[in-house]
Amino acid sequence: MKARLLLIAAALYLTSSSAQTQAPPPMDDHEKVIAAEIGKLRSLPDDEWTKSVGNVATQIQKLPASPGKIALISRLANLVTEGDAGQETLQVVASTLADVMQAAPNVELYDALARLVHYEHCKASLDNPKYRDALAKMEEDDQRRQSADLTLTDLKGASWSLKSLRGKVVMVNFWATWCPPCREEIPDLIALQTRYRGTLQIIGIAQDSGTADEVKRFVRDHGMNYPSLLSTPEIERLFPPVSALPTSFFLDRDGRIAQKHVGMLNPSLTDLETQALAGTNPDLQIVDAEDEEKARVASAAQANKIPGIDLSGLSPDKRAKVLAALNSEHCTCGCGLTLAQCRVDDPTCDVSLPLAQDLFKKIASAK
Repeated sequence: MKARLLLIAAALYLTSSSAQTQAPPPMDDHEKVIAAEIGKLRSLPDDEWTKSVGNVATQIQKLPASPGKIALISRLANLVTEGDAGQETLQVVASTLADVMQAAPNVELYDALARLVHYEHCKASLDNPKYRDALAKMEEDDQRRQSADLTLTDLKGASWSLKSLRGKVVMVNFWATWCPPCREEIPDLIALQTRYRGTLQIIGIAQDSGTADEVKRFVRDHGMNYPSLLSTPEIERLFPPVSALPTSFFLDRDGRIAQKHVGMLNPSLTDLETQALAGTNPDLQIVDAEDEEKARVASAAQANKIPGIDLSGLSPDKRAKVLAALNSEHCTCGCGLTLAQCRVDDPTCDVSLPLAQDLFKKIASAK
């Protein structure tokens, strides 16, 4: 029997900035129990995670209409595609989202529902123009990425055209010199590029606050055998938003996003994915289900955009210090995550927000 390798085309989701700063809605005791279960999901092993996600989804679906139910299904919708939840559970979440918005049209969870329908092939009955617009935008984004003809210039001055790489598997790795898991996976990327140099091209996109010379020196000192360049708005617009580092996108031989990983790559899995996308292993059957299974956010991922915290006014040095602190200090809400990860996972958390704000103010005001 051929092994089945499911390929992914995903988009990260963050709520709007206005929603990020809103106080969490009141919840009854049952809803608080469910919220606590959601908070523990990312700490569970894969087999327990799948069962627990399904149980949580069913519990939320059975809740009566309330602000707490809206908050819970919104939060679960951001987590349910981070592992193999199964089609039945995905459909429960999609149906609950549609029901919630049908009863309360002012609840804007259209993007979350559109992702489940567009990528996960769920079904939803919702006659709403904002929902239809969200679906149309996802289709447009897919087409835009496939037709892009952006020419990139790496730190050595060489030019790379995305269209010229058609026929090869391309991995676009968003990273930063200050990011510990990014540095830790570099040897694996070097080995992968060496092993598949005829069929794979890795391109590193450095999201650094420093100069090109500093990044160039880092690349040279670490013996990186694949091109790297500094991130630009033009590059970032080609991909779904990157809110944690490292984040890697696999493009298939036709230039479509086929896989997305947040956090450190698993070398053995990445090796198999490269073989499948390159068509070099006949024992791997590609199931192009686009989002049938997504990579779970690894605990080592370093968040670089923090809901509720405005980093835009900081100097590059202080921005790096704030991000390092938020990615190392842990939240005390019981989630087991760093402050940065808790803010990304649950922007409504009323524990992580003041802790993150206090840490931000302390570093930002230091001389």
